[in-house]
Amino acid sequence: MDSGNTVFYIVATIIIAHFVVGFIFLVRKLSGPVPDEGTKITEAEQAEAEEKPI
Repeated sequence: MDSGNTVFYIVATIIIAHFVVGFIFLVRKLSGPVPDEGTKITEAEQAEAEEKPI
């Protein structure tokens, strides 16, 4: 029965894929927020927002 090695390779592949996905997730989380394209404001709107007291 050669299925012992096959099961080992499948389990090892799943574990390695889990680590790779985890590292990609951490890199994306630690890189900071990504600004949305739809929420950009113009320079005039930003200047107006800075003038208004909160």
